[in-house]
Amino acid sequence: MTNETSDIGREDAEAALDSVDLLSQESLRRALPPRWFAPAISLMVGLMHVFRSSDELRGYNVLLIVFIAIAITRLSQYQNRSGVSPRAFPLGAVSVVGTIVVGAVLIALYFGGIVLTQSGLGWAPYATGAAAAILILLVSESNRGHQAIGA
Repeated sequence: MTNETSDIGREDAEAALDSVDLLSQESLRRALPPRWFAPAISLMVGLMHVFRSSDELRGYNVLLIVFIAIAITRLSQYQNRSGVSPRAFPLGAVSVVGTIVVGAVLIALYFGGIVLTQSGLGWAPYATGAAAAILILLVSESNRGHQAIGA
């Protein structure tokens, strides 16, 4: 085994570093989910809360199923085109705890919407649906920013 080194010029070194930086940025761009993904998931969660919490809107669950099928199809097409698939489960204790907390808040919003609707507050499903959608959007965008900085 030999330890051979060769001297390269400053311009060549800068070009090599620029190339590495460009490849890193391209890899990150391909690995992150598309921009429409977080709003689509947020909308689906919000609609799910509205449709399931309100007795008169339960018939619209078919629209939600169609919306979910379209989103899954588009995400699958994106994954096939980019060659990258997202992690199925969060990594690390903080991510697991965060997932559990978000899930608990969503469950509380869902049951809160049902209880408030049965109490006669007709606007409750819309309020809890909007709160759930905003929560998911914030978590998704926060996660996107966290991934973008390489943490």
